Amino acid sequence: MARDDAEKRSPVGIVLAAAPSRQTLATDSSVPCALLKIAEETVIERHVRILLAAGIERLVIVTGQDQSLIGEHVRNSFGGRNMRIVHNAEYATVNR
Repeated sequence: MARDDAEKRSPVGIVLAAAPSRQTLATDSSVPCALLKIAEETVIERHVRILLAAGIERLVIVTGQDQSLIGEHVRNSFGGRNMRIVHNAEYATVNR
């Protein structure tokens, strides 16, 4: 089977990390929801770790207003794994 065929068949995990900071209960509203720490890891680290442990090899991380912070954090935490970071430019106009 060609590599392209295998990639098309492998499941893709989607992590939604586009919520504005104002939607958190954090005392510091400058921290994006995805970067809040619970125990020893951030929310996004936990989501990605669980997906990887379940055998999901390809991930799409959808960001909103904090795209650069979240993208940098994911790249630093998980290196060059098969992850794509996608910015939702309409994050502020939906799900209010």
